[in-house]
Amino acid sequence: MRTRKILFTALLALLVCLPIAAYYVFPTFQNKVKFIKWDYQNYSRGNYVEGLPDAARILSFRAGVYIITSHPVGGVGFGDIYNETNNGITTMQLSLRSMRGFTPVMNG
Repeated sequence: MRTRKILFTALLALLVCLPIAAYYVFPTFQNKVKFIKWDYQNYSRGNYVEGLPDAARILSFRAGVYIITSHPVGGVGFGDIYNETNNGITTMQLSLRSMRGFTPVMNG
């Protein structure tokens, strides 16, 4: 039992320390983290930049949450996903010029 606890603690510490170490060791990982932070800050300020995937992913997620809360029991049919996504974005007054490749799916 004690061995399991030690193993669990070691794995948990490794899980926490690896991304932190990777941030300082790998410049590409550090650049990706900085890019995500920059893109999110622009999104938070209302400056959606077309073609940047992280902000589109956030908008897609928020539209998906809107669809799920609007239709909690049966969801929406596959043919209505696009319209419901646009309704969610319009209702939440989100600025979105393009959401290429990001469509929330909740089929009933």
